Order: sequence, then structure tokens, then C-alpha cells
Amino acid sequence: IDRAPMWFTEGMAACIGNAEVRNKKLYMCARNGVIAQESLPLIQHWIREGKHVPLKKLLTLPEEYFQGPDGGELYAQSWSFCHFLLTYPDHEDPKNQIPNGKYWTVLSNLIQLASRKAMKHEELMTAVFQLKGKALDLDELEKEWKDYILKMQNDATQEQND
Repeated sequence: IDRAPMWFTEGMAACIGNAEVRNKKLYMCARNGVIAQESLPLIQHWIREGKHVPLKKLLTLPEEYFQGPDGGELYAQSWSFCHFLLTYPDHEDPKNQIPNGKYWTVLSNLIQLASRKAMKHEELMTAVFQLKGKALDLDELEKEWKDYILKMQNDATQEQND
């Protein structure tokens, strides 16, 4: 998995870290987890201001960009994008410990392909961003992601809106 891009490794680490224990079970991608409460208002602001990194660019950024001055934005955006891929169309699946959203197979494809064979990054992203054998339109996917994130609320954003 060392061939996986930073948006994936850091976004998935945040999704796993953004978990809650309920009834003695760990639930990944909790809507009100600590990482969501910290990152959601930031990424929502950046989307509204048009300061987020376009998805096509995020998918190609090398590791050093995550260590630079915009690293905080990239980590928050990576979390929000992986959360979206895992849970969309819902913001959380309280019945499942690991969400099973519409686009979870994108992440599964990435894990399988990156761990099995060396591929050029562009080739890997083309192979990964498919749903049922059909290439996903990244511009449309970005629109869905932005709409999803802007509508998402957690306890912190709900309090601000009240």
C-alpha cells in the first residue's frame, strides 16, 4: 500500500481515527467524531470560498504538498473525500461499523491495485475511479462531494446554525 497516494492514506487514516464506540463496538466514519468536528467546518468554509483543491488536482498531489503550508487543508479535504466515498449518499451509517456507501468500491479498488502491482499514478487513478466497470466523471463526482459536504452537519456545526 506504500504506492497509494497521500489523499488516500491520510484520508483513510482520518476516517478510521474518526470513530466512536457505541455499545462496545467501534463505528468508523462517525458523523460526530472528533476529526469530523474539527475538519468539517474548515472544509465547508474552503468549499464555499472556492479555496478547496479541485478533485482532479488532489488526486495527483505528491506527498510534499501535504507537508507544506496548505497541508491542513489537504488533510481535511482528504478526510472529507474518503468519508464521502465510504458513506455517500448518507452522512453516517449507524447500523454498520464500517459504512457501505455508493462509492466504497473506489477505495477497495485502490487498496487492491496499489498493493498488487506497480502502476503509474495516472493509470492507477483511471483504474480505481470506476463503478460497476464504468469510469466515473471526476467533475460530477466533485460536484456530488461538495454538495454532500456542504449539507453535512455535526454537533459543532449544528450548534453554530441554532
